[in-house]
Amino acid sequence: MTMKWLRHIFWLLPVLCAGLIWMASTFGSLFPHDMLVFYAHDEPPEIDMIDVALGIEVTITNSPGRFSAPVWGAGLTFVDERDGNREIYIQTADGPVNISQDGDEDGEPAWNADGRLAFVSYRDGNREIYVWDGAALTNVSQHTADDFYPAWNADGRLAFVSHRDGNAEIYVWDQGTLVNISQHWARDGAPAWSADGRLAFESERLGSSEIYVWDGAALSNVSQHELQDALPTWSADGRLAFVSWRDGNAEVYVWDGAALVNVSNHRGGDFQPAWSADGRLAFRSERDGNAEIYVWDGVTLTNVTRSERHEFSPVWALAAP
Repeated sequence: MTMKWLRHIFWLLPVLCAGLIWMASTFGSLFPHDMLVFYAHDEPPEIDMIDVALGIEVTITNSPGRFSAPVWGAGLTFVDERDGNREIYIQTADGPVNISQDGDEDGEPAWNADGRLAFVSYRDGNREIYVWDGAALTNVSQHTADDFYPAWNADGRLAFVSHRDGNAEIYVWDQGTLVNISQHWARDGAPAWSADGRLAFESERLGSSEIYVWDGAALSNVSQHELQDALPTWSADGRLAFVSWRDGNAEVYVWDGAALVNVSNHRGGDFQPAWSADGRLAFRSERDGNAEIYVWDGVTLTNVTRSERHEFSPVWALAAP
């Protein structure tokens, strides 16, 4: 290949990368689930996107602000401080749009499949859960105690953590009705819904953090270990991934309803599991001396970022919110 053609390819790469972002945000449901978004610890920190199959990576945010972990719903969504405080932005073809629009702090965005966005806001003097329907904002938690960590079910129910009972409990909001489903004085947190309506969360009711699943009627401890288990997340087919310290370090485990399997299996720390719609599991790993994003396809592990910097908080761009 001549140097002339190499120069042409070099100048085309930015166009190709921009096209990948446009395709993911515009035609997400028509393309393979190969786009990963993550927080890249550059100077300044940015949010990057990588095509896992092609290995092409591009920076999306291009801002001097500080970002939180990205989420994907109606496009890329993140928290940024570019306006002097923490606000929630949606990335569009014309750049980021501020949708929280308040002088106080906003964060923890969570999309529902119907296009509503829940987030945490300090605009009332404490942490409250707000829902944005594309036009109006509604405070759905309505309490002077802190409410945070919203998580949507596909049927429109919204779980979150509340301190209204004097400790951290899991509440479920269902179109105006609030129900405490954890019902225990010990700390409960990190709710996550499955596709079939089960709710997983962390609970310290046995002393250390364990993963419990609520099926709408009863609670079951699925992690069953004296050391810490945390941060549950469901796959589309009903498998549950979480982080466990049972091996003396942080590992990513998967529970399939019967058995537990360590899928990270390394003495370096492994954190932040995130499922793709087709059942692959991305997570952050520190096995290479820095934080990298690995993907497990059910059999093998692949380092998809391969850099000397730190990468955190992976989310699949085409996964359902």
